[in-house]
Amino acid sequence: ATLLAANGNIAVTAGGAIALLENEQVTASAGTVSLNGASLAMAAGSQVAALLDIAVMTTGDASATTLASTRGNISVNAGGNATVTAAAVADAVLGDIIYLTTGNLTVGAAAAAGKIRANAGGAFTENAGGQLTSRTDLIAVTADSIAMGAGAGMTAAQTIALQGTRDVTLGALTSTANPAPNASAVITVTAGNPTLGGAIISNGDGQTNITTSRPNASILLTAGGGIGVNSVLNRPAQASAPVAIKTNVPLLAAATTLGDINIANTGDLRVISSSSPVGKTNITTTGAFSVSSVTGVDVVLTAPGDINIGTINATTSVTINANSATGSIAQQPGGGPLVLNITGANGG
Repeated sequence: ATLLAANGNIAVTAGGAIALLENEQVTASAGTVSLNGASLAMAAGSQVAALLDIAVMTTGDASATTLASTRGNISVNAGGNATVTAAAVADAVLGDIIYLTTGNLTVGAAAAAGKIRANAGGAFTENAGGQLTSRTDLIAVTADSIAMGAGAGMTAAQTIALQGTRDVTLGALTSTANPAPNASAVITVTAGNPTLGGAIISNGDGQTNITTSRPNASILLTAGGGIGVNSVLNRPAQASAPVAIKTNVPLLAAATTLGDINIANTGDLRVISSSSPVGKTNITTTGAFSVSSVTGVDVVLTAPGDINIGTINATTSVTINANSATGSIAQQPGGGPLVLNITGANGG
């Protein structure tokens, strides 16, 4: 049905399903809209709009095409699965977008001045080409698994935090925060845990996966089953070489309980710490490179200029490709001879 209120609020409560047919509208030009039912189904071209808050609450599934607030909050709370194609708050200062689902959550575009938060009991999926944008605040997503489709991105003026119980597959994450030195990481990605081998994976669309501001905005990557690797929980049908996580950041810390770490950075980089105690670490950058601490069975570091190294702890081998390298290399217990491969401007 089409409902239009020039003044006041619109509240719809139904014991069963709420449905908007193709191109139907629910609009509260001066107030709020609340839709509370067993389920919500919005057909193509339909829209819910309000000056202030929009709240969708269902005991079952919710499917929304367009939710548009001028200067309120938008919330979707579904007892089942939810799909929100587009959600937007127009105000330059006000408005958060909050998603909470018991099941899976699929989103397209979402833009607000304030926070964008999503908490899904099942899988979180950002559609191909989807964009989540917080113009002044943060983005936070927690789900069983997280997958960003080809061309998908998330941009925030402050922090971005993704936490998946299983795999986290990245499109493009961008934080424009400009913190003081030694601040906490502005982008954090967590996949799996010490007992569940969730991995941080590139979706392979060619985008830079993580971008932060120089010189102080750091990132923190933590996984149970590898970083820049193929999934160990959902192995590809055909074996293929893993795609490194592409970054453009000044500072990073990375750790995985199992599996490898593969990171390809653009620009100057300082690795605060990197740990893959039973896997290989391969980190490259195009600018100046410094490393405080790296631990791995095999360690490979590559840069066009000099590499300044605090300590490399390796079990089997260390490979350094650089103009020159200065630092300390120690062998971890349990390996045979430690093989060193050092290649400089004039060869090995």
